Amino acid sequence: MSDFKSYFGTAPSDQNAFDLFSGEWSSRPPAAWAGLKAGETPLFSDPRITWAHDRLTELGLEGGFAGRDVITDFHPARTDVAAVLRTYAEDQQARSLPLRGSETMQTWSGLPETIRHSRALITGRHHGVCLAIVARVPFVALGSNTYKIEGMLEMLGLERLYCETLEDVYEARAFATDHADIFAQLLERLTGGEELSTFRALGRDGTDREAAEVQRLKEDVGDVVL
Repeated sequence: MSDFKSYFGTAPSDQNAFDLFSGEWSSRPPAAWAGLKAGETPLFSDPRITWAHDRLTELGLEGGFAGRDVITDFHPARTDVAAVLRTYAEDQQARSLPLRGSETMQTWSGLPETIRHSRALITGRHHGVCLAIVARVPFVALGSNTYKIEGMLEMLGLERLYCETLEDVYEARAFATDHADIFAQLLERLTGGEELSTFRALGRDGTDREAAEVQRLKEDVGDVVL
């Protein structure tokens, strides 16, 4: 402490700590220390940080997906599915991952890594099933507006993952999480080791192919979130 007195002749303070770097400290202090004088660059009030926090919160990413059940959205015509998913989400404090929001569209290629360490994905979307397969995450599915989900599960011999009621979801999820090894191998089983061409954009960044897939996804889904 005597060193501070030799520099300033006063007791240590936040301000004279800044003054040690006079002419070198470029950033303006955070709002909690607005009375301090330092640099003028508003690094601690960058609106992009607030924007990113808000978007991550909307996507359910605040707190992370690791070890949690993740709920996606559903086809807007399926009000029965909406009721089941909402009840499950409330009962289990599951994280929400809208597949139809604009922010998700912009980060589509990174979604497999985002959910890779989640406990299970519960989805009302064919895209959600494909996402879980690529991420190798246990999943259960409810119906959408076509037979694609049921058809894929039948092809895989996993019809028991298809759900219609809340009770079905609990039963299927228990099976899925108890047999995680099945889901670790599904992608290779489906593709024979080759990429899923329809979902080739998953796990890639910055390619024309990805942009085309995102556009197809936008055309296929709307903008309704859970």
